[in-house]
Amino acid sequence: MKYYGIVTQTKDGIWVPRRALHSVNVQEDTVCYVIRGEYSRFVPKADRDIPEQLILSPLPHKSWGCACNLRVRIRDEPGTLRRLLAYLAKKDVNTLFAQVGPAGLTHAAVDIWFEHQGFRKRSNDIKQVSREPGMTKKKYKSLTADYSRDLLNDLSNLEYELQAEGEDFLYQPKIIEKLFRPSQMSEATQVIYDRFEMSNVMTRWIRSLALNYFYGVAQNAEKYKYCKSGVLCPERESSDFVANVPKVYVGAFDPSNQYIRLRCFESDSG
Repeated sequence: MKYYGIVTQTKDGIWVPRRALHSVNVQEDTVCYVIRGEYSRFVPKADRDIPEQLILSPLPHKSWGCACNLRVRIRDEPGTLRRLLAYLAKKDVNTLFAQVGPAGLTHAAVDIWFEHQGFRKRSNDIKQVSREPGMTKKKYKSLTADYSRDLLNDLSNLEYELQAEGEDFLYQPKIIEKLFRPSQMSEATQVIYDRFEMSNVMTRWIRSLALNYFYGVAQNAEKYKYCKSGVLCPERESSDFVANVPKVYVGAFDPSNQYIRLRCFESDSG
């Protein structure tokens, strides 16, 4: 769930409420990647004329184009998380971090944010060609559309394979069969049941970060370190983001997509 708060920036860094940082997995002594929210010539001019904004994420900037989320329900038994991660390591999944929490008496919910290694180089290559003078808007959109289709198909295959091969660690709720008896439903009711059935495996491509990666001007991100309670300090003294401070932003915090969007609404260089 997305929520909002006030964020200030001074010459010392970006001051963000501590709990807000923790919600997007920015922890003490970790690095956050920051870019300016400016968009390239491939974006309609009306969408480029926006107030100054910054995009922050704990996910490495070079991974934004192939950053994904996997939500899995596993059995609450010793070794199931280890077996899940070992399985994913064989599937071109580079786990960046994970959150585990109880979801019932007999199972746990695992959220994993990962980069799809099979698409990392391809996404970086697309980003590089965006700077070529001869690249047209039509051709670039075709490149990103083909990439999107292939990545989403691959995520769909990953879901299917996990469902088919994950009996060693997946939670399979038997009570669903007893409550709803899907085998006795009419065809029309079965369609509705299938549509709303809660899956024990769900994958998502983090499109918000991918759009900022492919269609943002920034080629590289600045690194900010969570150096003390609630302060993100730039690793470079000559950071591009410390001019004309202090500034006040409205921060949109998105834990599910692992990013913070800061939109400037006040600037005071005095």
